[in-house]
Amino acid sequence: EAFLSAELAARGHEVTLFTSNRMPLWGGAKGIHKRLPLGESQWRGVRIVRVPAGPTVSFVPSLPSLPRHLRKRDYDLFLSHEVFSIVAWHTARAARRANAPFVLVQHGYSAGRRPLLKLLFQLEFQTLGKRVMQAADALVTLTGTGAEFLDGLGAQSDRVHVIPTGVDCQLFDPRTLAAGADTRFGFLGRVERDKGVFLLLEAFREACAKHATGHQRLVFAGEGDDLEALRELARAFGLAEQVEFTGRLTHAQVPGYLAGLDALVAPTLITEPFGIVA
Repeated sequence: EAFLSAELAARGHEVTLFTSNRMPLWGGAKGIHKRLPLGESQWRGVRIVRVPAGPTVSFVPSLPSLPRHLRKRDYDLFLSHEVFSIVAWHTARAARRANAPFVLVQHGYSAGRRPLLKLLFQLEFQTLGKRVMQAADALVTLTGTGAEFLDGLGAQSDRVHVIPTGVDCQLFDPRTLAAGADTRFGFLGRVERDKGVFLLLEAFREACAKHATGHQRLVFAGEGDDLEALRELARAFGLAEQVEFTGRLTHAQVPGYLAGLDALVAPTLITEPFGIVA
């Protein structure tokens, strides 16, 4: 949504992005424990309004003050994310009051594999999500699988639009690596078991045993719950000198990181909404 907002602003539209003052403790932001300043700011022509997070309902902050903020200005179009989000519920109601279009973007395809989360998703969908989905003038999903997921929830097919995640190829500059240099394999993302990091390390160990040149390197870029366990396993395998851990990379650092690899490996073991890294 940040880069979508910036692109809309660059085309002359006035864009306000509402967000919370607390980083979530799940997903890509897991491990970042800090509160951000409340109030307004500007980023690439976009007006950012950061409001108190409020209680977390399921996966996301509830933003209880959002309805009041949405009434302060006239907006021509409202956009929100995920049918189960209470923030989407706030946004749908604001759009109805303003008699303006409401667009819903659905990223995920399920409530996960845990029975409790599936039950929670069904509860939220029946109490909030179904009405949010029915209120949407357009539902945007990332793949055909996402469209099937929305169809299974009862979405009107003529309102569902598949728009894949965009990639700005100008950010990425392929490089020819020096002959005779180490062969570098890389991972990018959350360092967690579901992302296949332990499977990747075991595969790297087998490759090193089969091709014992000593010139193979495996680089893990990211943070996560299993980082220390993975680091310990690399030491136990005797690969401490060949396995690197960079920590979390900024967006600006990612193109250079990718350009320095011979191969990027994305060995995820779970269903990805789109697979942004890949």
